[in-house]
Amino acid sequence: MSNKISSGRTGGGATILLFAFLIMFCSQSVSGQECPAPPPCANMWLEIVRQNPDNVVTSCTGSADVCGDKFRQVFFKVYLRTKKLVSPSDTNGLDDFYLDYSKLDVTLALKNINDPQYSHIDVTATNECFINGVGAKWYNYSNNDGDKVIFTPEEGQVSISFANLDSGADNCGSSGANNTGNIITFKHGTPDNTIACPGGSPPPECFYAELFTIVVNAYPGEFVGFHFGANGRWYEPKSSKDFCEIDSTTSGTHNGLGNIEVDGPVTFTGTANQWIEARLLEEEATTDGGYDFPVVVKNTGTVTRVVSYLEFALKATLTNFNKPFTYTGIIPRVQPGDTNLLTGETTYYLHYLIDTTLTLNAGDSVVLSKIKMGPPVLTNQRWATSLDFEDAATAPRIRSSGASEACTLLKTSGGPATSITILDAFCSDTSIHFKVKGISGGCGDLRASVELYTTDAPVTMQLKKVDFTLVFDFDTPNISFDSVEYTNWPSVICGTNGCFPPGYCYTMSSDSKTFNYCFQVSNLAPTIFSLNPSKTMELVFSSTGKGCITNVTVTKLAVTYVNTNNACIPRVEDPEDFSICANSIKGTVRTELGVGIEEVSVNVREAVFDTMMNHITNCDPTCSDSCSADFDLTDANGAYNFCDVCTTCDRFMIEPEKNDNPLNGVTTYDLVLISKHILAIEPFNTPYKMIAADATQTGSITTLDIVTIRKLILGIDTILPNNKSWRFVPEPFVFPNVNNPFQSVFPESENCVAPQSSTVDFIGIKIGDVNNTAIANRPVVLPTAGLTWPRFRIAQGGIVTLPVTYAGTEPMEAVQLGLRFDPAVLQLIGPSQGDIESYLPGNFNMLRASEGEIRTLWLPMTGEPEPVLPGTVLFYLTFKVLTDVPESGLPLWLDEQLLACSAWKPDGTEYALLFTQASRFRAEDPTELKDIQASVRPNPTLGTATLVVQAAQPEKARVMLFDGFGRRIAIREVLLAEGPQEIPLPEVQGLPGGVYVWKIYTSTRKAQGHIVKQ
Repeated sequence: MSNKISSGRTGGGATILLFAFLIMFCSQSVSGQECPAPPPCANMWLEIVRQNPDNVVTSCTGSADVCGDKFRQVFFKVYLRTKKLVSPSDTNGLDDFYLDYSKLDVTLALKNINDPQYSHIDVTATNECFINGVGAKWYNYSNNDGDKVIFTPEEGQVSISFANLDSGADNCGSSGANNTGNIITFKHGTPDNTIACPGGSPPPECFYAELFTIVVNAYPGEFVGFHFGANGRWYEPKSSKDFCEIDSTTSGTHNGLGNIEVDGPVTFTGTANQWIEARLLEEEATTDGGYDFPVVVKNTGTVTRVVSYLEFALKATLTNFNKPFTYTGIIPRVQPGDTNLLTGETTYYLHYLIDTTLTLNAGDSVVLSKIKMGPPVLTNQRWATSLDFEDAATAPRIRSSGASEACTLLKTSGGPATSITILDAFCSDTSIHFKVKGISGGCGDLRASVELYTTDAPVTMQLKKVDFTLVFDFDTPNISFDSVEYTNWPSVICGTNGCFPPGYCYTMSSDSKTFNYCFQVSNLAPTIFSLNPSKTMELVFSSTGKGCITNVTVTKLAVTYVNTNNACIPRVEDPEDFSICANSIKGTVRTELGVGIEEVSVNVREAVFDTMMNHITNCDPTCSDSCSADFDLTDANGAYNFCDVCTTCDRFMIEPEKNDNPLNGVTTYDLVLISKHILAIEPFNTPYKMIAADATQTGSITTLDIVTIRKLILGIDTILPNNKSWRFVPEPFVFPNVNNPFQSVFPESENCVAPQSSTVDFIGIKIGDVNNTAIANRPVVLPTAGLTWPRFRIAQGGIVTLPVTYAGTEPMEAVQLGLRFDPAVLQLIGPSQGDIESYLPGNFNMLRASEGEIRTLWLPMTGEPEPVLPGTVLFYLTFKVLTDVPESGLPLWLDEQLLACSAWKPDGTEYALLFTQASRFRAEDPTELKDIQASVRPNPTLGTATLVVQAAQPEKARVMLFDGFGRRIAIREVLLAEGPQEIPLPEVQGLPGGVYVWKIYTSTRKAQGHIVKQ
């Protein structure tokens, strides 16, 4: 069943249009072809068909290939299909016709079934198929951007978007020279390997429009198939504002929406390919302390061989290695694997596709690639590398050319190639961390803090040696090192315990960029580090002019505990709060009552030449190079700080701006006060109140300002038509006439500001708020509301579906959440719909779900109120349990660092959402009445599934299957008998992995639940 969305239309006409069985045609013709009325979605469908499954033809042009498509590439054609009844007397009924459309969008994404997945879309071949095939008349077509066809192949998905938006274009698209244009033509017939049109009496005639071909580089042993991407199959007629989601259908064994297993290559034994080997050689040490790993191909035979294609994969297992790979020669496709945070071990998969012709004389070797691994950033860090062929016995492939052409398995040898550098290991206590950060509180201070801290409870360490090296980056040579301040660092007598002669704990290079620190004491007199939570020292720099310390790199770090001889490395954090600058402009933005105004956008740009601007004379700025504009948002105290002002200009202009929430502080009482001012009953006593009353920004206060503000309060206007929400005046400015601020032009920016740690403050004026009731910054404490989900304990391998339920007492209008779970315990299968029908996949950000992060938000988008009432299930989350869940329950919690967990009442009051352990909660699969019981088995399932029903009496029932967000997949009428019975659900077999919802209805009762397809 197609999903239909209507824009600007109501009533039954659109529904009749959508579900009409026959396609009606108008009498208009275009070049002798028919222009139909908009075909209903009920009569259109998309079909994705695998081409040439018998390995006869393997190209978009239909040419033969001796290797067959199971060797390297699989071709899929995408068709838009429709049907109509044709009367025998209709002599033109089988003619080609055009699609009536405004927009048509189709996106197909390659299923991510395998881990790792080497199969991918061949972008070049897919694009060439389009340009040289069906897309030839569309390619690069554009008509003033009103009519266009955009084809976008990527390794993971392919999309096509037709737009027919030009006001003068025909309903069926536009024609250009040489048959170019964006017309979509339906031809009579049934494409190869597709199904015939659904039946009827008399049977309808089939028509199709080929959209594009997808070429997949398919890897042996993997499964290849497609699913529709987000918003990926929408159709909107040009003659109507209705648009709908197009249905799809399957094509049996040719079905591109299914899972097609890729066969492996045949053995090389007995072919010319038995003499060709891919070899992984032993590592080669490099001068920088790293290693090269050569990958070669060798001809072990006695005659010359020609190779036209090689494909293989390497698995790289790295320990404590934190640099990207580099290569010489062929660069592979790289996929990251798992990372073990405790052991420091990370896996990568390197996929080599080599289609360059290689001529190998007898005994010759050719270096295909060198995988280069430089040493870690920490030069004293122990690290290891291991590379080996992946699936060497079944997957690598070779194609030889010439008289002995063959397509077989590729012989591999060598590996694993390993390297181990025995230096310092990471400390076993993972709670001890090391960090360098810029000192907060003024970027002109040029100070850096070195910190050793614990992430756990306070700890006392006895250390006999601490040794580290820092390398700073400057953007100017004007910065020099001054000293070290041991503000919160244990006392060390450097004269006797410093590592550097004659008795120093640190050295600094002549360019002030490399700082070395080291002390060493005996086991009998260790240095005590009481981390509660940290110990710090500060490095002090000075500058003779403009400039910043832009970054710092920790190149050496080791601590040695008392009574041990082996140093270890604490966890190193990324640098924080850099740049540290000697050149800054800062200030505050406050109300006239002195309250800081939050989230003011303070803009800085090059100063403007003027002999009298903002009451500063003779501003003649100098710039050796242009400076781009920048901005900073004020904090809760109204403070801003430009720490890295452009160094090529000597003067700047500062201008605040804030234009949000125009009703902030504006009430009917403000209208009363403005009226009293106009009548001179109670005149305003400050120029700032007068500026606030001038809502129309005419330079005077009149009844028109009252009318303007009243429209804003009543909701007739949502903005101030001729004004901004806030205006700003430099704080030092003195009005020539405090009783009439409009007598002369007052400044709203500050010009000619020198950047050497300047301070520029402003007074903010909320327009319409003449009694200073506007909220200038967010309240520190928010009211709270509850959110709950069950605290299940589930054994390893189990599947659990959690209802995330709003447990507050006040109705809410919008919600946003940051959720975190432990990916070592739980694997997210997916979200699914709860009680709110408009809570859809687009409301979730799952890009980092593999790392345990979920971001989600919801707000009503239809204009109609959709309150979130107490007890509303916002959505469900389905997890696979990877290890036994601890007694504390599922490791799922709210995380304010991902996204503020908040809900808003219809009046805009913000509530902080907190997890609440409820005494009762909704079961995962509720049934409304006790006399009908149903469940699905197996659950989860790898293939088909069966609905097991216990009925109290014989009756008719309807079985339905939906995706996780309410889109219907299947519907069936059944007759229930009294007692237990099984109802097969064969539709589950062809579904991609994910969460689905099943329902069974009778006339008086129902049951429903979730099913997980793996």
